Amino acid sequence: MKQRSQKQNTRSRLIRNLAIACIAFLLIWILAGMPALTKNGAFRRAMHENLIRGVRPQYTIASDRDMAVMGEKDSTMYQVQVWRQGVFWYHNAEIAETRASEGLYIVPLLGYGDIEDAGDIAVLAEGTDARCSIMLDGSDYAYPLTLLECQNGWFCFAWRGTDETSPMWGLIHYGNCRRIDVKTPGTKDYHGLILFESYDMNGIVVQQGAREF
Repeated sequence: MKQRSQKQNTRSRLIRNLAIACIAFLLIWILAGMPALTKNGAFRRAMHENLIRGVRPQYTIASDRDMAVMGEKDSTMYQVQVWRQGVFWYHNAEIAETRASEGLYIVPLLGYGDIEDAGDIAVLAEGTDARCSIMLDGSDYAYPLTLLECQNGWFCFAWRGTDETSPMWGLIHYGNCRRIDVKTPGTKDYHGLILFESYDMNGIVVQQGAREF
C-alpha cells in the first residue's frame, strides 16, 4: 500500500512539473512575440504576411543559423531568409520571387551570403557538376563563380574575388545581388546576365541557360 502511494506521489509530481514547464514555455513564447517554432513555420508566416497562399516549404539552402527556405508554385520559386534565435525561428520581411528561366531556377540567395564562406547564387538543375558566371552590362568578361556544393539538385555558387574595385564587389558584397528577386526595387545600378551550365559524370552538358537581371 505504501509503495503504491509513493508511485502515485511520484506520478503527481511529474505531471505537476510538466504542467509548470509547459506554462513557463508558453509565457516565454508569448513574451517573445509568439515566434515560429520551426524554420518551415517561419517560412509559412512570411508567406501569410505577404498574402501568398498555397506555397509549401520544399528546400533549404545552408545549415547554419541563417538559411534560405524555398517553395515552388506556378513556375515561381519563393524564398524567405530565416534564422534561429534560441529555440525560436524568425524571418525577414522580404520575399524573393524567382521565375523559371529556360527550365532552370537561377536564384540569388537571401541571407545565405551573410554566413562566412557561404554562397550567393543557387541553381536548381539536373547534373552532377556545374559552372556559373555573371556578365555585367558594358563588359565582355564573364566573372566565374565558385561551386561550393550540390544538394537535392541545388548547385550553390559564390564569388570569391577580393578586388574591391571590381563591379562584382558592388553586386555581391553590398547586397545588390540578393535584392534582384525581391519585391522592393534593387540592383538599379547592376544589370547583366547570369550564365549556367550543368554536366553529367562524363562531362556532357545536361542543362544550360541564362537569366537577365
